Amino acid sequence: MRTLWAACRRRWPLVLVMVVLSMGLCWAAAGKVQPTYEATTSLVLVPPKDPESPLTNRFLLLGGLNDSVAVLARTMQSADTAKAVQDAAPGATYTVTPDLTTSAPILVLSVSGADEAAAKAMMSTLMSRVPENLATLQSDLKIPPDRQISAKVVSSSKPAANQKARLRVLAVLAVGLLFVSAVTVAAVDGLLVRRRQRLGDGEPPDADDVPGRPRLVEATDDVPDMTTASSSDVESEIADHSRVARVRAAAGRQRHGPQG
Repeated sequence: MRTLWAACRRRWPLVLVMVVLSMGLCWAAAGKVQPTYEATTSLVLVPPKDPESPLTNRFLLLGGLNDSVAVLARTMQSADTAKAVQDAAPGATYTVTPDLTTSAPILVLSVSGADEAAAKAMMSTLMSRVPENLATLQSDLKIPPDRQISAKVVSSSKPAANQKARLRVLAVLAVGLLFVSAVTVAAVDGLLVRRRQRLGDGEPPDADDVPGRPRLVEATDDVPDMTTASSSDVESEIADHSRVARVRAAAGRQRHGPQG
């Protein structure tokens, strides 16, 4: 991490360029990825009135309708229903599932569209299709209309923008651009550092390779050692002086020897 930080400090112009490019790409992606509009409606299945007890609260009899919710949800996902719904509201998607968070026979309709109008059109189509499918299921079983199960809206929401998809795309793009920028800065810095090291450690050219310069002769065993030769001459000269001094001393003693 320290190496990368040092590389960013040395190559800050490149870092600035990468940041500007990344911001531009994120801005362009934000314009391309539009938010989706979602809406949800919940329907509860209500049993028919009991002719023998017309004043009985029908919501007390909801416990036996869970299987009917599952069957109705399955018919809403059938190929024929899906085609009819998609044709009526192109550009939108939907799901129909039982509400698993409660034991009541509640059917959840969820729609998603590219814009608010598409989501509204899809929800309106589903709201009209659910009673039709429910009535068809019961009519096929020869159940009279006054004894059929009905559906009642419990809750409904207007289409609202969902930014999760856009934020997810931007987050993935930002992480990818950050990684690419870091790799680019590190690679460029490494190449420039190695190039500088090669130029700094390069040996100067030989004198023989430079035109106009005299050729240098390398020292070999045939070339006398000037330091050694000078020392020998000094020692020889000292020895000669010593011999001359001894000869003169001997001659003096002979001239001044004892006389009879």
